[in-house]
Amino acid sequence: IQYPRLSYLPFLLPRLHTFFTPFLIDPTAAPHEGWFSYEDVPLKWHYPLGLLYDLFSGAPPAHPDGSDHDHTPSSTTLPWRLTLHFTDWPGEQLVQPDTEGKVLHDAFINSVKEADFLRNGTAKGIMSLSKDDSTQLWTAVQERTVTLIAHYCALGS
Repeated sequence: IQYPRLSYLPFLLPRLHTFFTPFLIDPTAAPHEGWFSYEDVPLKWHYPLGLLYDLFSGAPPAHPDGSDHDHTPSSTTLPWRLTLHFTDWPGEQLVQPDTEGKVLHDAFINSVKEADFLRNGTAKGIMSLSKDDSTQLWTAVQERTVTLIAHYCALGS
């Protein structure tokens, strides 16, 4: 599966759950109960996929020189082989997401606030978003609408 660096692993779970349901030991497991690991290390689902890849694959950063050009990982770092689990949630390492996705949403918003603060010395840009703008930003992340995400990122600058 190819998936955007800016996306999050939980967005894949419904699709993967549907595919693997006939093979699950517990077919009653819900999609949000899925979790990924890499070499037996549970992956933090609230981190963007690109960050997880950079941290765990041994690949160089996507943009080592700070440019915005696309990075093509070498054939030695792809495919990135992850293991998908629907049992034995690693509760000591991961917070479990909820069915509605509110936990992921909250983690995302907190990450954006932290990033805004680190980038600008204040989180005022993100904190001043209206409820509607905040919802649109989250929808853009879910739907991977990069232009809309860039628009909201520019507001904090």
